[in-house]
Order: sequence, then structure tokens, then C-alpha cells
Amino acid sequence: MGTLVLYWTVLGSPRMLGPRAGVWRFFGIVGIIITTITITLGFGVVGIHLGVESWFMMVFITGR
Repeated sequence: MGTLVLYWTVLGSPRMLGPRAGVWRFFGIVGIIITTITITLGFGVVGIHLGVESWFMMVFITGR
């Protein structure tokens, strides 16, 4: 959860992202893909933790 707080502080609100919003969204998608692979390979708890954080990031970035 500490990473989430860091993202929140650094990225600010989606309105503050401006033109770079697409870049952050891209990284969020890449993160989810990497996480899916990680969980598939069986890294268990770490993979699930990353998956939840990636999902929160996507919700935060897209504003949904």
C-alpha cells in the first residue's frame, strides 16, 4: 500500500496529469500484463499484491 501512496503523491489527480495521462495509462496496462504473467508463474502473494496495486492504479488513472 505504500507504493499506492507514493503514486498518489507523485501523480496527483488525473486532471493534473494533463497530456501525460496516456503515458501513465500505458504504464498501468503494462503493469497489469506483467502482474498477470507473474501470478500465472505462481509467485503467489507478491503477484496478487502487485495485481491489486495495478488495478487501483488503473481505476485512479482512468477516473473510473
